[in-house]
This record gives sequence, C-alpha cells and structure tokens, in this order.
Amino acid sequence: MSLKRLVNALLAPLHAEVVRKEDTKEKPWDHTFKEGVKAARKSGEDPNEAVRAAWGDPDWLRYYEPLVKEGDVVCEVGPGAGRWTQPILDRVSKIYLVDYSAYVCQLWREKKDPRIEVVPCANARMPTIPDASVDFFMSLDVFVHLELEDFYGYMQEAWRVLKPGGKAVIDYMSIQNDYTVQYFKDELESSGIYSGTETERLVFRFHDTATLQRLAEDLGFQFESEIDTWPTHAFCTLTKP
Repeated sequence: MSLKRLVNALLAPLHAEVVRKEDTKEKPWDHTFKEGVKAARKSGEDPNEAVRAAWGDPDWLRYYEPLVKEGDVVCEVGPGAGRWTQPILDRVSKIYLVDYSAYVCQLWREKKDPRIEVVPCANARMPTIPDASVDFFMSLDVFVHLELEDFYGYMQEAWRVLKPGGKAVIDYMSIQNDYTVQYFKDELESSGIYSGTETERLVFRFHDTATLQRLAEDLGFQFESEIDTWPTHAFCTLTKP
C-alpha cells in the first residue's frame, strides 16, 4: 500500500483525504475555461451564455430536472460555471459540487451559499460525502471526456453515496449508429492525432453501452439508456433499488 493510500485510509472515518499536487494540475481545456469565464465576467455576460453560444443549447433538462424534488440532496460531478446546476439550485437542500479543477472549486466557494459543499476530486473518490446521503447524482457533458476506469469509479461512488431509491443521470458518447461512426472518423481526421511520433488521444472518449450496463448492473444498479437528439450523446439512468 502506498503512503497516500495508507494516510487516506486513516483519514476516511473523518471524511477527508490527501490530494497530491499533481492530481489537481490543469488539464488542456482548463486554461480555455478559465479565460472564458474571466472574459465573460469582464463583459458582464453570464459565462454559461457564452458556453451556449459556442457549443449549442441541447434540451438536456428533460433528463434530470423532473427527477430532482424539493429538498433533495444532490451530487453533481463537473459543474463548471453552473450551466446544469442553476436550474435546480433553488430546489435542493444541499448540493455537493465535485470537480478536479481548483479554479472551478474556487468559483463555487466564492458564492458562499450554505447549500453548496465543494468537493475537490481528481481520482473518482469522494470520501467527504457520507454513504447513502444523496437523493440524486448527475453529471452532464463530463463523462464524455473520461476513461472507462474513471467512469466506473464514479459509478462505484454513486452507488455508495445514493440512498436506496436514488437515481443517477450521466451522459456519455457511444458509437452506436452511422452518424456516430462518421463523427468518430471525422474527429480522427481533423485532430491530427497520428501526425506525431506517438498517437495522441482525442478530447472525447467513446463508451460501449453494453459494457456500461454490465458494470452498472454488477454494482446493483438498474440501468436504462437512450440516444439523445444530439446523436453523439447518450444518457443513462442508474437506479439504486
């Protein structure tokens, strides 16, 4: 066992953990996000409006908003500037906002909202969130960038923190029709990942629905999935019996 794991095992009963400096270092898109938020603030614009203008405005509220009830405790992984957080914020009694980015965490701490608890996390582990304490777990436009190991790690944590009857809604990218096959090929063509001495990696990660279902059901979840009207995206709903 590494020293970090040993120390975290000792800290677990206190719902605390040690995070290495390397775990929180900026990733390639962090600088773009940070500068975008700063520019929006300077111009008086809502940063989320800038995101909508750049990336579009898919109708994803329908996947999660009806599942959040008045007074619920919610956990969101990857809140960014709050594009998907704001529509439900007035409805929750508490919300855990989980992110690896020190900048995102600071954005939410600055709000000084007693309902918000910021959870820095770079390893798909959230020891500060108690077992069976969350009504609803959500993550939108985040798992499309995660490797399967992280995807599964967060599914494990969702199972741990959700109350019986709780649900999780997660979107992901899956190659499951002609459109997504072509999208994947276009991404490879435009990214130039084969132009160097080693193969680079795409920004997006594509996951097989059958694999995700097998892993979710192995944890004990009931699994449902559907392709979104943005056909590169699919949404899965995990229910803890």
